[in-house]
Amino acid sequence: IGNQYGFDPQQVLAGMGAYQEKTGDLATGKAGLGDLAKLAKATSTELADMVSAAADVGTALGDVGVAFKTPEEKAKRVYEVMKTIAGQGQEGAVEVKALAVQMAKLSASAGFFAGDRGKNIEKMGALAQLSRQMGGASSSSQAANSIASFVNTLRTPARLKQFEAAGVDIYSKKKGEEGKIVD
Repeated sequence: IGNQYGFDPQQVLAGMGAYQEKTGDLATGKAGLGDLAKLAKATSTELADMVSAAADVGTALGDVGVAFKTPEEKAKRVYEVMKTIAGQGQEGAVEVKALAVQMAKLSASAGFFAGDRGKNIEKMGALAQLSRQMGGASSSSQAANSIASFVNTLRTPARLKQFEAAGVDIYSKKKGEEGKIVD
């Protein structure tokens, strides 16, 4: 991978170590490393940052044997989400290399919404772009913090009472999604 994409082999090992440390899932890290290296190279992102962000996404998406049949299937889904985040960065105000270190915040925020977790992470990425571009956030860190704060505000008792008073139920009624906000 290092030779193929022009990364120092030590960086490749460090990236794998970061994935393993965050997820405990070396098989998925290995399965996705080539695609993540290609994406890192294409976006001028440090490989360790890209792989670390992918680990945050992978953790949020679920485990092999539960949410995914194989490490390769999970690695493909992680890559699809990371590719979308990278594409948003090309069009928006925060490039993936800056947002990569904030991925844990976006992934955690996505977990409070009903529906496909990967799509929710992509939506959190889009909100981070808007926060930076039009919402007053001056950095990727502030953009990610704004998203986390927004989600926390939605979940406060005071905000829930306001929704209820307006006749709006923001929580999913689907089995397995109870307590999740409908997107």
